[in-house]
Amino acid sequence: MSKPKRMTHEERLKFFAQERAERDKIMTVTAKGGEYTRLGMANDNFYRIAEYLKTTPEEVCITYLMKHLDAILNTVKTGKSLTEDTRSRLHDIANYVEILHSIMHEKGLA
Repeated sequence: MSKPKRMTHEERLKFFAQERAERDKIMTVTAKGGEYTRLGMANDNFYRIAEYLKTTPEEVCITYLMKHLDAILNTVKTGKSLTEDTRSRLHDIANYVEILHSIMHEKGLA
């Protein structure tokens, strides 16, 4: 394995900005698509699935997040990504954290 190129603080801030812009594009497309909502509410699918599973929307969101964390951990341990690319999974993790925050905000928990 080659030695990693370490980032300065400025390089890391620039990297974060680039990645946020990419995630924002993905979230905008998903929100406009309406694939996950029946009522036009942003977190509708998490509430619906929570009802089906008799749990909370937060736990549904955390379950989705953990699926990606587990895959990332497997990639870190094995050095291989078997399906989805790692960058995409990391974007998904960041998006699920933001979605979790929005669900908790809706409930007055954050």
